[in-house]
This record gives sequence, structure tokens and C-alpha cells, in this order.
Amino acid sequence: GGYLSFPKEGFTLSVDVPVSRNPRLFTVLDEMDKEIVLAGGRVYLSKDGRMKPNAFRQMYPRLEDWQAVKLRVDPNNTFTSDLSRRLALT
Repeated sequence: GGYLSFPKEGFTLSVDVPVSRNPRLFTVLDEMDKEIVLAGGRVYLSKDGRMKPNAFRQMYPRLEDWQAVKLRVDPNNTFTSDLSRRLALT
């Protein structure tokens, strides 16, 4: 039930893809993100290393609620991470 909680009713599909030099890899993964959004699914944030901010916002509709709490408890943005910077969380 958390603002950025991953679990929801349904199925979980795990796909581990090795990083390669194939120039199409990230294009394919971005297309998979679009399909996940269309299906109402989410990417598990602690396993993600490349999702784009737009896809994240579509998968996690309670982001603005989380951002309001974050701003209230950390107005100087002291607590941050590579993930939060990549996904433009704050």
C-alpha cells in the first residue's frame, strides 16, 4: 500500500537480460516498458537500472503523493540516490 509499492494483484514476470553491445537492446526494453504500462503493470524499482522517467510516472501513479511527503520531510533534498536522480523523483 505504499506510494511507490511494487506489489499488486496479478502475476509477476521476471526477465533477466545480460547487458550486451547490441544497439537494439535498450530500444527493445523501452518497448517492453510501453507494453507493461498498457497492461497496468510495473517494473520492480530495486531491480531496475535503466527505465526512463516517463515510463516510471505511468507505472507509479501515486508518485506525486510520495513527492509531497518527501518535500515535507526532506525539503533540502538531503536524501537522494542514483535511482532518484535517473527517474527525476525529486
